[in-house]
Amino acid sequence: MSIAFLFPGQGSQTVGMGKSLYDNVAESKAIFDKAANILDDVDIKALCFEGSEEDLKKTENTQPALVTVGMAVYEALKAKGIKGNYFAGHSLGEITALSAAGYISFEDAVKIARTRGLLMAKAGSDAPYGMAAVLGLDYDTVSKCMPESKEVVAANYNLKDQIVISGLLSSIEAVTPKLQEAGAKRVMPLKVSGAFHSPFMKPAADELKKFLDNVQFTNSGNKVLSNVTADVHNFDDIKENLYKQMFSTVRWYDSMINLQSKCVNKIYECGPGKVLVGMSKKIAPEIEAVCVFDNDSLNSVQ
Repeated sequence: MSIAFLFPGQGSQTVGMGKSLYDNVAESKAIFDKAANILDDVDIKALCFEGSEEDLKKTENTQPALVTVGMAVYEALKAKGIKGNYFAGHSLGEITALSAAGYISFEDAVKIARTRGLLMAKAGSDAPYGMAAVLGLDYDTVSKCMPESKEVVAANYNLKDQIVISGLLSSIEAVTPKLQEAGAKRVMPLKVSGAFHSPFMKPAADELKKFLDNVQFTNSGNKVLSNVTADVHNFDDIKENLYKQMFSTVRWYDSMINLQSKCVNKIYECGPGKVLVGMSKKIAPEIEAVCVFDNDSLNSVQ
């Protein structure tokens, strides 16, 4: 059996996430206890367990919190003897995947996520940006509808017929009729404050690149998929790909097709929510997909 561990991105966070794992699994408890002391300005353990919905949805908080919960789930699964052949994460989740796979320490993963979140929050505050999900069109058709100015771009290739666009709110509104004429069933605005995975994130990415230059990466030899290439990272390209990921399309659909081609027949989504399991069932229904996010779901794993 070939197994992949998948780690979710922003939007999956929930109030109290990870508490039942903390209370019942020693390996998970160790992760949360460590997370409480990594950052000077926020206690990630307290944020996960006691933070309000308002606190948790701030991108600078969401990102390190989801890395922590993802790692707590992964360590719990590892303690049950479950080993993976591949690792992948959606957007932010790629940082968690790299940590689970041994390329960066957990402490550095939390610091990268916090820095990335702060930079993205800052980049999202200087203009009316947004994102919208386009349903019913493929990636190529959506891309052809995007303006040459790149004021709105195809940002997340999630499903064959679900593409998220990102950019200026005015440009999203302007391109909506064109998408509808091309056959889009719906163009749904998302509750985000930034133009994530668009050229507007380039200044934030440039700052993250400087931060990454001071992070120690270790070649563990494990196979982690890149959002930018949808293929397994070459060790020498990891930093560059993490940099590019902030302003490039997240090629999740291609990543799942790639896992399928590598004969992966079971995936574990490590973290709150079931977004990645849901997409997996639509992209590659023959792959068994399991979401683990608390003690009950962990205990149901054989």
